[in-house]
Amino acid sequence: MINECTSAYKKIGDKRLIVKNRDKHYAPNITVHHELRDGTEILYYIDEESRGVDGVNEHGIGVAFNSINFKSDHVEKQSKNADSVLRALSKKSIKDVIRELITGSNSFKGLMLVSAPNLSVLIENNPDLNEKPAIKKLDGKDWSVFTNMPEMLDWKKATDPKLDAEGY
Repeated sequence: MINECTSAYKKIGDKRLIVKNRDKHYAPNITVHHELRDGTEILYYIDEESRGVDGVNEHGIGVAFNSINFKSDHVEKQSKNADSVLRALSKKSIKDVIRELITGSNSFKGLMLVSAPNLSVLIENNPDLNEKPAIKKLDGKDWSVFTNMPEMLDWKKATDPKLDAEGY
């Protein structure tokens, strides 16, 4: 049985597939939203209890978030990532999406899969540690699977340190 939030990415032909399960032990109150943000059409869902957000925009950029809270459900510890993800989804390029996600005091905390027509990446960011975010390009030839369990985060050691939001 999978007890952690797990996401996966694979490229099939010229299409990209992002799948995700959730590790919550409660029946979530999910709401779906379709709106314009800063002139960009976005479609997203939000777990109203945890404030977790995943979505896609009209420019073909999608984001899937995995919390780094891998213990038990702590609904009282809501994600502070919703605003960051929604601001990121309003951007037109993957470079701008990544920059929005990893910079500033409202940067996301956890793991984020970001996929666009020309590039897909996995980002691990923990602004509390004052570390530079780890960004890994995903080629999509094989399944890329990631989870929020710490013992499964060894990919960070192989990340190219030259990659950042400016490197795209």
